[in-house]
Amino acid sequence: MPLRRVNPQEWYSTATVHAGIVYLSGQVAADTSQDIEGQTRQVFEKIDQELATCETNKSNIIMMTIYLRDMGTFRKMNDIWLEWIDPDSKPCRATVQVGLGTNYEIEVTLNAAI
Repeated sequence: MPLRRVNPQEWYSTATVHAGIVYLSGQVAADTSQDIEGQTRQVFEKIDQELATCETNKSNIIMMTIYLRDMGTFRKMNDIWLEWIDPDSKPCRATVQVGLGTNYEIEVTLNAAI
């Protein structure tokens, strides 16, 4: 079964599709001047766009990993999550604190079915 690389960049592809599964690379906010809520909204909008490019949507997310610079922002991020996610299709999820690049508050990666 062939792989499909989506939007290849210099170092990576934004997604890879194989055997009916989308493997989405880490998504970060474009405008890092925003707080956790603003960056979370940006990331979820990018995910919607990337999944649409791969002919699927957030209702088909299998597993999602959320990386936060500061676990103290978990509640604010999670409030945005609850506004965004399909309440009938909540995927498996893990949230961890990590050192992110300059001014990034959140990064998200996931796998989704097509």
